Formats: sequence, C-alpha cells, structure tokens
Amino acid sequence: MSRRLIQITVLLLVAATIGLAATVQGQSPEPTTLYQAAYPDIQMTFTEVQVVIDLEPGAAFPLHHHGGPTLALVLDGEVTRVQDGEETVFKAGESWTETPANIHSAYNAT
Repeated sequence: MSRRLIQITVLLLVAATIGLAATVQGQSPEPTTLYQAAYPDIQMTFTEVQVVIDLEPGAAFPLHHHGGPTLALVLDGEVTRVQDGEETVFKAGESWTETPANIHSAYNAT
C-alpha cells in the first residue's frame, strides 16, 4: 500500500471514530415519567405556577385547598401532610398530588 493510501485510510478511520464518539456522547437519555395524571373535569384555561416553599422546622400550614391540581415534591428533609385525619410523612425525593377539592394541612415536625 502506498504511503498516501495509508494516510487517507487512517484519516478516514479517525474521522469515523470521532463522529461515532460525538454521536454517542451527544445522545440524550430517554426521559423517565415519574408521574402522569389526567384532569378531565377541568374545563378552563389556567396558569401553571411552580413555587419553592421553605417550611422551617416546626412551621405548619393550616387546613386549606388549592384552586387547581397540585403536585408537591419534598426537596430536603420531611413534610407531614394531614388529610382526612390521616398523617403521611414524605421524605426528600417523594411527592404527592392534590385535587382542587382536597382539604389538607402540612407541617415540618423536625
């Protein structure tokens, strides 16, 4: 094989390897659905709002409800939700949902 042919072959192999590596590195992971819900009874336009609430140790929310569906996620520590007299503790990484008619309270017992 001539030196020129070897150089072209090596160049093509390197280019193919770089292209393959770029394709593999550029691939995004497939999304994982953690929660999905349908709200067929909502016949209105609404605005989605995302908030972060820092619930200090000993702090609590009194009984209340929301005007629309709610997804709550505990980022750090624990939150106790009280609904229908039943207490449920949610730890960091855990979540729950609430419907508009859901009357509940929550507190940080730590």
